Amino acid sequence: MAAAILPLTLAIAHHLLVFALLGVLVAERTLVGGQLAPRRIRQLGRLDAIYGLLAVGILVFTPRPDDVRRVGRFLSAELIIFPLIPAFAAAMAMGYGLP
Repeated sequence: MAAAILPLTLAIAHHLLVFALLGVLVAERTLVGGQLAPRRIRQLGRLDAIYGLLAVGILVFTPRPDDVRRVGRFLSAELIIFPLIPAFAAAMAMGYGLP
């Protein structure tokens, strides 16, 4: 269980960073839509710096290929086992396994 926490945490961080990056892009586009007064140019500079940090963060939290393969094997196992759920549910509904 503890081994699964790190990949989950990294995946969550990766997704949050991607959405934050989108937010920065939308903010930059909004600021560029008007006149570029000195105050707005400073805001754009700060947003560009944030954009750069987020982009680096996304690269840091990108999963390694062997992690992706391991998750793929786990998902394949889930897909193989999944049909057993309704089969066991039907058996339970019909009273199988009761004394």
